[in-house]
Amino acid sequence: MVTLIAAAGCENSTSTMIPHFTLVRPGVGSEFVFRRMYWDTNNVLVQNYLDTEVVYKSGISFAGKDSVIVMSSIHDTSLQFPIYYNYEPNGDFDDYSDVPGVRDGWRTYPIATGGSTTFIQEDTTLYDTTTGVTQNVQRDFFLTYEKDTSLVEAGQSMNAIDILFQAGDEYSLQNFRADIWIAPSIGMEIRTVEIIYPPYPQDYSRWEFDLVSYTLK
Repeated sequence: MVTLIAAAGCENSTSTMIPHFTLVRPGVGSEFVFRRMYWDTNNVLVQNYLDTEVVYKSGISFAGKDSVIVMSSIHDTSLQFPIYYNYEPNGDFDDYSDVPGVRDGWRTYPIATGGSTTFIQEDTTLYDTTTGVTQNVQRDFFLTYEKDTSLVEAGQSMNAIDILFQAGDEYSLQNFRADIWIAPSIGMEIRTVEIIYPPYPQDYSRWEFDLVSYTLK
């Protein structure tokens, strides 16, 4: 069952008006098929495959939120690798960061409220026994409203909000840029493009995920 969450238009700090929209929370059994593409450091496409994700639970409470869906691969019926999304009453969209060894918590994509949000993934002090130096280690995620736009995905034109996703600390940003487009009409990201700049920390220079088809329930 699809749940609709109304979001009133508002104005962010740069005076960009965000249009009124209704944010949909997908129901149990909703399916989303994505094409996932990866390019190596020579800009050669090295992976290109389809991935189907299913909503196994919807409208549950989890980690302090009460409008949560649980998704995973169509093959992961035992939910060994769950993904959690939450649908805020004000129309914003959250995902749950759960990386071993660092802080867990919700990251808010300000698709309705605009502006920027910050999630502190790590903020700790390490002591180097070799040098005797104490060093602060911090890693933040910054999610910033970029613009409202229209994209063609899943064979149709869809209104979407572009969120800029960056990571770093109070002094500098890491060497990548990710844009994530979320379509309120289906309550899901429909395109993600991440560009990684040299020196490459992985074997990829960029990747892109596109919505190929979907079924809402």
